[in-house]
Amino acid sequence: DRGAKNIVFVKSNATAVLLQAPGKPQTEWKTLTYDAALAESCSQHELFEMCVAPLLNGVLEGYNATIMAYGQTGAGKSYTMFGASSPLEEPGILQRASAHIFENLLEKNQVTWDVCCSCVDIYNESIYDLLSENCSRCEIQNETMVSASTCEEVQQLFTRGISRRATPSAPTDTIFTIRIEATDTFGHTRRG
Repeated sequence: DRGAKNIVFVKSNATAVLLQAPGKPQTEWKTLTYDAALAESCSQHELFEMCVAPLLNGVLEGYNATIMAYGQTGAGKSYTMFGASSPLEEPGILQRASAHIFENLLEKNQVTWDVCCSCVDIYNESIYDLLSENCSRCEIQNETMVSASTCEEVQQLFTRGISRRATPSAPTDTIFTIRIEATDTFGHTRRG
């Protein structure tokens, strides 16, 4: 800590962020308004319930959703997405999302479902299929999809993909996809 101080504050209504103008009174601070704003003290559980669970409920109804972490190095993207080094200690979005998906699918008695996952890595403008036999280069529409029937299997696929990155310490973009297809007793299929 080299005398740094926080200049970003989340308002109590959790939809606005205040940016402090150094040396200026609070009336001159800039206010940015969002659908939701989370303070740095926000827990993984609060983040999931506020931002991710509603998206997943839509996915289970057949809509598509994307959950993306973006920010500077060291901002906490990996922690947010994948949790603490021991996921049981503080699970991230991936663990919570897969648990949420399977809990909800198992509650739907009259629906058959199929869950498949893919994991690709983008490095030096090339896309690598991390779940294929040889981690080959691929086009995004031809990536390997692997079935998963439990949230533990989803986590294993993610761990397998991450462990196969060509340059584990280099800055890359990893895309882990979970596709759900559910068919009801009338033969109507929903994909998300």
